[in-house]
Amino acid sequence: MKRLFRNNAHSIMENIMLILAIIAVSSMVIFHHLGQGSIWRDEAFSVELSKESLGVISHVLFTIEGNMYLYYVILHFWLNVLTLFHISWLAFPVRIPNAVGYVLASVALYALLRTMYHTKWLAVMGVVFFLGFPFIVTYSQQARSFSLFLLFTVLSYLSLWQFLNAPRHRRVWWISYVLTSTLDLYSFLNSLFYVAAQFILVWTLWRKGDTDRTHFLQFLWALALGAGLGLPLLPPILAGGQVGWVPLPTLSEAIHLIPTYLEQSLTSPLMILIVLLGSFAIVAWIRLPSTVPSWLQLTHRDEMALWFGLTWMILPPAESYVSSYIRDYHVFDPVYLLPTVEGLIILLVGGLKAIRSLQTQLTLIALSVFLVVPQWIKGQGVSLENWRQPVLTWAHDYRAGQEIVCMDNIGGCQYTIQYYIDAYHLPIKIGNYPGHFTWNEYINLPAKGAYFAEAVNVNKLRQAGYLKPGRSIWFIFNSVPPNATVSLDHWLHQHAVMIKQLTGHNWPVSFVLYHIK
Repeated sequence: MKRLFRNNAHSIMENIMLILAIIAVSSMVIFHHLGQGSIWRDEAFSVELSKESLGVISHVLFTIEGNMYLYYVILHFWLNVLTLFHISWLAFPVRIPNAVGYVLASVALYALLRTMYHTKWLAVMGVVFFLGFPFIVTYSQQARSFSLFLLFTVLSYLSLWQFLNAPRHRRVWWISYVLTSTLDLYSFLNSLFYVAAQFILVWTLWRKGDTDRTHFLQFLWALALGAGLGLPLLPPILAGGQVGWVPLPTLSEAIHLIPTYLEQSLTSPLMILIVLLGSFAIVAWIRLPSTVPSWLQLTHRDEMALWFGLTWMILPPAESYVSSYIRDYHVFDPVYLLPTVEGLIILLVGGLKAIRSLQTQLTLIALSVFLVVPQWIKGQGVSLENWRQPVLTWAHDYRAGQEIVCMDNIGGCQYTIQYYIDAYHLPIKIGNYPGHFTWNEYINLPAKGAYFAEAVNVNKLRQAGYLKPGRSIWFIFNSVPPNATVSLDHWLHQHAVMIKQLTGHNWPVSFVLYHIK
């Protein structure tokens, strides 16, 4: 009995040490250069919306936006904490919740792999792979909900696995599945594709006899309860969300989904290794005596894990691809399918575990580490759009009394400028010019053109007093269609003098100062 307790204590301590190591390494990967990349317009949207009251946040999200509600609520309280301690809303502190979500997702993935395959070191190897996807690191560092999406997706799959397989506490895991899948939905609407994949998975397992009818019916009740909890999101879901800008996908984009996450070509050594390990898993999973080599084997539990991994990896991208051609739901985008990588990792670990030869396993693990670890530093501190440099350059030239007109608010012009004014405590105030951005207008404007229609309307600007003789106005351009400003350009050419123009290489925004004659 004493020996049994000693063994259990040793196993628990080993698990704790491995989890601490995973926390340390994943923190190093995600926190390194966390504040280096510029806050860009989507992140500025997060901050500017999250600083509003919970009532405004709910009104915007449950009316038109729909996506990432949980993240905005978390960021709302996090900004209050930063304000309480007089910490400016710069890139690094604003992104801390995202980094924490990525670290927790790494730990949750380890827990899932450890539970599925009953092997600690292969579970650790799965986390090593997870940290080696630079695309995921890049977007997990952004002040968006991507790391929460990764976290709650893996937690929902962990809860589902335990509900179907754990000998005890199944009611607890059923409740856990309802909560985590609902939180996943409130983190990112694309989680619906993963829930649909889970339904197909459980239905398949039931038809195969790997789970009984009672579990299947209880799972359906869990889905029904989750749907009830997600009802507030129904209006924006039916409206299609704010994803019309996403182009329709091509077959090539679908084929290159995993290489996109790796930032590697289809023929790179790392991609070849991933295909090799995945092939081992699939060949062993098929379990046809004529095709399975004697040096590959899987247990029934491993086979079930591969069902999880394959449906997780394949079905959501396929569903989103098809949905993009239905009712104009443009939802196939690598950014919206990040948890697909977690399903791939289940497959890769299954491929390693299927190999009987310990020597071959160790050789492939060593090769994997050699190819994957250099990937850990590729996705850090990336600027998706460099707004910081142009806005701070413009702020240096701005003088008190000069007016400001942001020309394109659908492209995030005003709220991005406002973020930098607040974060860097700049002595600049944006007035209520025609077409200025408000959350009420964001909800009610019927078309994207309305966001800049008034800002380029000479009569509207004149009525608001912006075109009075002697005034100086900064016109800020983000992505206004060229033909939209023809009338205003003609008026300025006749009645104003251009004093200064600020543009730069790869600047997403430009600034032009006019003095009205």
